[in-house]
Amino acid sequence: MLPSTSTSTSTRSPWTLAATRRAARLLSGALLLALSPALAACPSSKPGAAEENEAESDAPPKKSQPKPAASAKTSASAAASASQAVEPAAPKWTVPRTPSDMPSEADWDSGKADVETSAEGKATLCTMRLIREWAAIRCKTSVSLITQQLELGKAGTDYVVGTASGATTFIRLRPGVAGYAKFASDGDATAHFSYSWAESEPAPSYLLLSDKDRHHEVLTRADVKPVDELPAIAAPLAERPKLGDWSKATRLSGGAQAPGDCALLALGDWLRIHCKRPLSNTEFEQYAFLPGEGLGEKGKDYLAEMRGLVGTEMVVELRMQKGTQTAKIRVNPVTGNQHTLTVEWPEGAAKPEKVALEGKR
Repeated sequence: MLPSTSTSTSTRSPWTLAATRRAARLLSGALLLALSPALAACPSSKPGAAEENEAESDAPPKKSQPKPAASAKTSASAAASASQAVEPAAPKWTVPRTPSDMPSEADWDSGKADVETSAEGKATLCTMRLIREWAAIRCKTSVSLITQQLELGKAGTDYVVGTASGATTFIRLRPGVAGYAKFASDGDATAHFSYSWAESEPAPSYLLLSDKDRHHEVLTRADVKPVDELPAIAAPLAERPKLGDWSKATRLSGGAQAPGDCALLALGDWLRIHCKRPLSNTEFEQYAFLPGEGLGEKGKDYLAEMRGLVGTEMVVELRMQKGTQTAKIRVNPVTGNQHTLTVEWPEGAAKPEKVALEGKR
């Protein structure tokens, strides 16, 4: 059937009325433009504006369209950007692995400057340059190396301390090592040197010279945002990671009830827990490791080391294995406060489904 041609207003379609009104406006707009060219410059007389407004008023209301969901590719890119934002910047240089002779004072000028991997301001007492695989540290006044920890190497071979004013201290950087040294002047000024170099990397992921002791932050990757889930484990590691290897580990959250005094790192099928707290003047607090089930053989599959003057620091490393593993880290022998570790790795799963450290300080 053909549509009706009646012009009665009682049967005329609202769409026809809208078309009629639009035609009238076009005619009036043309007359106005012919009579007064100045009106053409006015925003209210812009051709087509009235029709657009009328079309919007006459047309049925548009349904709001939901915003399209972010594509998997976009989400992955955003996640990658977030991950990159918390990772330390990769060094722009490569450190030789083959040992070379210790540099001399004359080599200072040829050393690379601005080699720190941290954006934090450099130490005010000393400055650092890189000469081959050697960190060269020169201080303004006479200093003494009063603290050394974590494998600086052999004195005279792997490091030498320049104690005279303006003299240079040389420390050899070695793969798989995390080293620390503290410099102090005759006054109260100090400088703290710290580095950590994974065997698989071309240079240390961390190389710092700072007014503040940041070595614990380096060892626990405090600059990296923790995650809740372990990455995939391709195959068990052949041996326990070296201390410097942990500089490329994944930092875990430890669950919703994780205590603030401990950090968890995962590298392959190995887990490292590093707890530290300040010395208390009011309570007797001392860490102790209490093994539970499924840990395997002590010294081979897990180890625990108490550090600090009175046990104010605890490091636990263990190989995660299929089944359930449990342990406790006692914080206070008087009150019995303790942290509880639980690792659950179901048979057939590619990685542990739960790695949680629950407790309180």
